[in-house]
Amino acid sequence: KLQQEFLERVYGSMPSDCQRIFKLFYWDPKPMDDIASIVGMKNADSVITKKTKCMAKFKEIGKMLIENDEFSEEDIRDTVERAALKALLEEERAISEDGYKMAAYNPDEDKE
Repeated sequence: KLQQEFLERVYGSMPSDCQRIFKLFYWDPKPMDDIASIVGMKNADSVITKKTKCMAKFKEIGKMLIENDEFSEEDIRDTVERAALKALLEEERAISEDGYKMAAYNPDEDKE
């Protein structure tokens, strides 16, 4: 819930052109050429450049929210780590359901 609230606040603070590119790229998974056509940009490279600038803005806004004590950096880091772990476990489960076996990491092997 905290991660969702944080992401919504940052996304809602983004310029509308950045919101549109993020939506088309992350939520609607469109190819860059299609995004360029939809948003009226010259080509995929233009979209990539703009998306990079938008991501920098996204990070800047996120840092500002954390610095203003609206969100705890530790809480955000914890929720992001949990979300990443959950995604990794879901991916591993999907791969194993397809009949593939993932190699397990054994930390004791590093001690030898």
